[in-house]
Amino acid sequence: MQAKKFGIQIISDDTYGPKDTDMTAQLTKIRGSKTQALICWGTNPGPAIIARNVKQLGLHMPLYMSHGVSSKKFIELAGDAAEGIILPSRTRSGGQSPAQHRSTEKVAAELSSKITRNSTGRKVITLGVMPGMP
Repeated sequence: MQAKKFGIQIISDDTYGPKDTDMTAQLTKIRGSKTQALICWGTNPGPAIIARNVKQLGLHMPLYMSHGVSSKKFIELAGDAAEGIILPSRTRSGGQSPAQHRSTEKVAAELSSKITRNSTGRKVITLGVMPGMP
């Protein structure tokens, strides 16, 4: 695991099945722990259920998900629990109104000012930092 190399401690590494309809058992394990962020990598419906369960349990921490939930379907399934989730996505190429295009260009310009280079010289956009655990 590379997490330690970056000062990240994995508190819990759980799974869920494709037919699971509730993930509170997995999420309850981290309640009261020193967990600072939750990462769920998957595609629907699992991540939407996790988003809803995180909200139901009152877990107040950043929730990171994969590009697999970058869809209207995820928002539909997760409802208001989708609000604030952090995930990678790309802008759609086409189908934007002129106002949407200007908005996209503005965000891209703002993000480009935050681009830094890592030790390999590659450009990196920092979206969030999870500090190491003691």
